[in-house]
Amino acid sequence: MITRILVAAVCILVTAPALCEMQVYDVEAEYRQEVYEILKGILRSDADPVQNQSLYGRVKMLPKGQNFINAAADKQVEIAALLSTIANRSVPETPTIALRYWVLFGISGTENGSALPPMLSRVIREWEAAHGDLGVTVLDVARVVGRSGHPTALQGQRMEIYQKVFASGNKINAEIRIQHRYQELEVEVSLERGDFLVLGENTVESEQGALGTVMFVVHWPSGD
Repeated sequence: MITRILVAAVCILVTAPALCEMQVYDVEAEYRQEVYEILKGILRSDADPVQNQSLYGRVKMLPKGQNFINAAADKQVEIAALLSTIANRSVPETPTIALRYWVLFGISGTENGSALPPMLSRVIREWEAAHGDLGVTVLDVARVVGRSGHPTALQGQRMEIYQKVFASGNKINAEIRIQHRYQELEVEVSLERGDFLVLGENTVESEQGALGTVMFVVHWPSGD
């Protein structure tokens, strides 16, 4: 928000026309420097480049961030209209990103332990290409939803996930941390819509004492 505060008018005689109106504009912190540079551009002229004098007025940023402007009344009207436009401009809504996570456990030479989602078939085929035939079981599944640029966390009984995703069109960059009983991961990855990505894998012993491989997979669904 930009707030205007009118200061008692004082005429200051300079080589340029008298500057007869002073105003202070309170600007939100995130826009202060941007607005200050815009105001300098509006009031600047080439009348005296050595002294950096202006025919139109002067702007100064006060210690608390307000913009103090000393300028002719007609120029103040122009500035007020511009700052109102800046204050009311629409800010694009930050996109929401949903990532899905799977923890899979594979044991060589056994049958699949449960019905597997068809969407994982390609991932499992590539996994088996590296490790041979596997009986695969889904250990854990999670879906984490958050806004681009904002950290989001999910805490379950057996798994904790932290993600911070930055969206750019059909591509995202993500910082991901996973704490699981079988492994802890901290990675930075890039995904396009529809991608599946293996975040990590490890050889572990299951609760039943079977030796196998655990794999962590993340997916950015096309529809989310």
